[in-house]
Amino acid sequence: MEGIRLFNWDQLTNTVLNPTSFTARYFPGNGTLPASGLVYNGSVTVSPVTLNPPATYSANMKIVTVTVQWKSGNLTRSRSVSTYVARDGVQNYIYSN
Repeated sequence: MEGIRLFNWDQLTNTVLNPTSFTARYFPGNGTLPASGLVYNGSVTVSPVTLNPPATYSANMKIVTVTVQWKSGNLTRSRSVSTYVARDGVQNYIYSN
């Protein structure tokens, strides 16, 4: 999620850099030890911000939601986290210096 905040505005919706779905392991392995542990399936959605009442800057913001799901025993677990990203946000300060 923190890496997404560093994307510029065009990279945010680039599905090569920011895929809409992914699979990852809790313990991915290190070349010596094989991958093991839980498998996480995730999704990333990038949506327009809708404010009520609307704000003049709404078109310059997106909301990014990352959701992960995994199986624990017979139960499927799921968690989501969201963040706002602004067109003129932190990425412009990081990369302009």
